[in-house]
Amino acid sequence: MCPLSQIKVTKFSLDGYHVEDLCYFFHRLVGYQGLAQQKTFSMRIETYPPEITLNILSHLDSSTLRNVALVSRSLNSLCRDRIRNYSAKRIVSLNCPYIIKCYVKEKNGYDLKLEIYEKILVDGDNIENVIHFLTYSGSISTNSCAINNSLLQFACLYGITEFVMHVLNSNENLIISNQLKQSRSGLNQISDLQTLGVNDQIEIKVDPSADDNYAIRKASRAGHADIVKLLLSDKRVDPGALNNIALMQACESGHVNVVELLLSDSRVDPSADEDSALRMATVCGHTNIVKLLLSDSRVDPGVYQNHVLRCASGSGFIDIVKILLLDTRVSPESLNNGSIRFASREGHSEIVKLLLADPRVNPSSEDNYSLRLASEKGHLEVVKLLLDDLRVDPRAGDNYALRVASANGHSEIVKILLKDPRVDPSAEDNYAIQWSSCYGHTDVVKLLLQDERVDPSANDNSAIQFAYQHYNVDIVRLLLAHPKVDPSTCVTPWHYTDQHSEVTIELLSDVRVEIDEYMISMASDYGHTDVVKLLLSDSRVDPSVNSNDAIIAAARGGYTDIVKVLMCDSRVDPSDQQNECIKTVSAFGHIEIAKLLLTDSRVDPSAGDNCCIKSSSANGHAELVKYLLTDSRVDPSANRN
Repeated sequence: MCPLSQIKVTKFSLDGYHVEDLCYFFHRLVGYQGLAQQKTFSMRIETYPPEITLNILSHLDSSTLRNVALVSRSLNSLCRDRIRNYSAKRIVSLNCPYIIKCYVKEKNGYDLKLEIYEKILVDGDNIENVIHFLTYSGSISTNSCAINNSLLQFACLYGITEFVMHVLNSNENLIISNQLKQSRSGLNQISDLQTLGVNDQIEIKVDPSADDNYAIRKASRAGHADIVKLLLSDKRVDPGALNNIALMQACESGHVNVVELLLSDSRVDPSADEDSALRMATVCGHTNIVKLLLSDSRVDPGVYQNHVLRCASGSGFIDIVKILLLDTRVSPESLNNGSIRFASREGHSEIVKLLLADPRVNPSSEDNYSLRLASEKGHLEVVKLLLDDLRVDPRAGDNYALRVASANGHSEIVKILLKDPRVDPSAEDNYAIQWSSCYGHTDVVKLLLQDERVDPSANDNSAIQFAYQHYNVDIVRLLLAHPKVDPSTCVTPWHYTDQHSEVTIELLSDVRVEIDEYMISMASDYGHTDVVKLLLSDSRVDPSVNSNDAIIAAARGGYTDIVKVLMCDSRVDPSDQQNECIKTVSAFGHIEIAKLLLTDSRVDPSAGDNCCIKSSSANGHAELVKYLLTDSRVDPSANRN
């Protein structure tokens, strides 16, 4: 940086913007402190783009900046406005502590400090310069030990070993003297620190044990072994703080080197918090750390009723399971053989095989819960392994394994279970076929229907009712082919309100289904053309029932195809109910249906005192009005126009 006088006699430009006149206004402002000059300065500097303004400010010395800031209240707000959208890294790169201080005030957040720390520390600047610059710029305070400690903690978190080493080797307090100030380079060439009230000697106190030994906790979690080693050499650091959480975090993250370092310290207890370190390492699958911890006599792998083995079994960590089973303190049968149940539920067949080879394990415990879980989740290999064990009974829980496998659609498991003579597929009032039909598992239904013990008509034909209500047309076909099934329990007129006519057609095609007189009206009302056609092919159906309600419903809904089909039946009278059909379509503007209706000589468009043209006119159906006027029977002047 250079003083104002040097800038004033030197002409230079930044992206084409000459700054000589701006420096003149700085000089005038400092000398006269007048309101008019302040306004002139503000107006002039506001004409420059933000990047140019910041570059100009970064070229002025600290004395000039300080004097201008004291005189002009607008300088701080102007600078803060210019830098609002800049990143911390860009601001730091300008090498102007004044701008950084404005930036800190503008952002006013802890995240900003981390950005500044990262920019300077991670970029590998000289350590003394780092601390001196941060102090000078106000990023850290000589009176704030907490902020100073946060700088060390940041370095521990991000693995900046050189900085940690420098701080810890500075006899607990870091002193920045005038000699150090004079040796600064690059961004630290400012010579007059007194202008910002910085003493000749700055003492920055750093405590590596601050915040419950936050530094070693974060270094352990991040796996920075060199930093952990440095911190352990400091007598103020307690690695066992907060119930040995540093070790737990290192185990959770899988940092073997850090775990070894921590275990070498007598203050660290690996059995703390009911062996949480071992449990963390097991849950995360860190085999080497599990081995390391088990080599310590204080660690008990059988804690919490062998919780560690259950976690490893359920998570599929077979190497850890093998290690644990070799430990005499581990009991795989604990908590009602929880280990094999967890492994069966998650489908870890190799672990199930390993546990079955242990004479202490009983796979039939808890009413054969392992087989039930494996069947429910669809783990075929596990089911096979369990069924090969003579202690396992597949009919346990009233054939729960088959019932839940059927309901969930696991056809291969159903096939295996049906081969076992102990299994009864009709258990629980033929639960298996009812719920496989409900959930649309066609393959399972086929398998069950092949077994003569299965009655698909059980529980008032619930199987076909469930299949029909859930629109499983393939299953409906299968069940209709069975002589015991009675489809008449499924059909009521109200079922035609749905949009799945295919399954309805399957049912109505069966002669056992009774046709209700309301069916064709409901099918017409909801636009099921295929159902209407099917019903018309049945001699039991009369489409003119209820005063030709079917065609009126179709006309009202705008279903042209259904109207066309119904008009082909001689029993249908489209003029019934005083020409209600043509009146309805006129009101709703269905011009194509109106054309169809008027091809029948029985339909009178002038009915009801020319109601049709009146309603179509009132509702703005211009095309329909035009068409009605072509009929000589229509009188547009009726009822006094």
